[in-house]
Amino acid sequence: MGERAFGEILNEKGAATMIFYHSIGFLHTLAASVALITGTAILFKKKGSSHHKLLGYTYVASMIFTLASAFLIYDLFGSWGIFHWAALVGTFSLLSGFIPVVLKKPKKKWLNTHYQYMLWSYIGLVAAAFSEVGTRLPAIWPGLEDIFSIGYFWLATVVASTLVCCIGAYCIYGLKLGSPIKDK
Repeated sequence: MGERAFGEILNEKGAATMIFYHSIGFLHTLAASVALITGTAILFKKKGSSHHKLLGYTYVASMIFTLASAFLIYDLFGSWGIFHWAALVGTFSLLSGFIPVVLKKPKKKWLNTHYQYMLWSYIGLVAAAFSEVGTRLPAIWPGLEDIFSIGYFWLATVVASTLVCCIGAYCIYGLKLGSPIKDK
């Protein structure tokens, strides 16, 4: 599956290091959960309202912590891995969606830029959440990993992320859900 047993890591790194890693992992999950809740709530709130702004700032703050803490998590590979690259993409999406709101630039396009990038930030977060849940399924459904000949971990991650991103793209570009730009 890619992840090592807790005992192996504990023996290798020591108790103090493990407390740090588990604290970071817990706080990472907590911040991501806050971002999922506030990000979902924003989708159903009137855009531009004070409530939207409060939820938006909460989303951005929780995502900054989620993304920053992602760069401190090395349990899966022991070094820089593909999920660190994904965190870089997430950081780019978040900042590319937040900065135009603060600066109100580019003029006449800032709102659409904000909309596009913040939605992609949220879609990336949802894709990561579905991937995480998918990779944990064998813990509650023993033998699931044995059904697939290729690595279950990677299959679950790729399938979940691809499905979420495809559905997200359809909602943004096909259905234009929540778009600030109205067709004439």
